[in-house]
Amino acid sequence: MAAERLEVDDERRVVEGIAHVIVDDLSVEDRLNEEAREVLAQHMTHMERSDITYSEMFKKVKRELAKKKGIVL
Repeated sequence: MAAERLEVDDERRVVEGIAHVIVDDLSVEDRLNEEAREVLAQHMTHMERSDITYSEMFKKVKRELAKKKGIVL
């Protein structure tokens, strides 16, 4: 299979476009993290009584929110 090359007429524009996509993707994850923190804050009393750590519960909540919203982590 031969390697294919993509030719661009404006390298700077392509780099800026890629950077924009990366920043947007990171922003989505930041918002997801914040939403997971809010959910955990609402259930802190319940978590304190259970045997699960904050980080374990954070990962679980984040995964569930991502699945619900169709976000691939």
